[in-house]
Amino acid sequence: MNEPLSGRYRHYKGNEYTVLGIGRHSETHEELVVYRPEYGDQGFWVRPKAMFMETVKVDGKDEPRFQPLASSSEQVGDRITNIFDELPQHLPKELVQTLKRLVATAGKDVGRSLPAAAKQTRCCSSSIW
Repeated sequence: MNEPLSGRYRHYKGNEYTVLGIGRHSETHEELVVYRPEYGDQGFWVRPKAMFMETVKVDGKDEPRFQPLASSSEQVGDRITNIFDELPQHLPKELVQTLKRLVATAGKDVGRSLPAAAKQTRCCSSSIW
């Protein structure tokens, strides 16, 4: 996997997260993964893509820092939902594809697309906006 896709991930320490998309740092243009925890206050967080994708040593073995989870039809946590599982089957395919594209790109223009409260999310002890 060269680029994290939108969806659910499990951190190597056990907690689950939802990746919303990829953003860019406003000055360095570094790619950042925009995600939210599926526990606690569920604020928005960013992490450099390279760090998100790297492996870490766990009990002497290399493990991915974030492991993508299976489809939402598999039980991987008590709060999992996939909005596309709830869509009526009779919706036009083009509409479903458009909705999926919108969700996949929701984090790419983070400054404009997130509500004002989310813009106060803190990362690494400093405001990200």
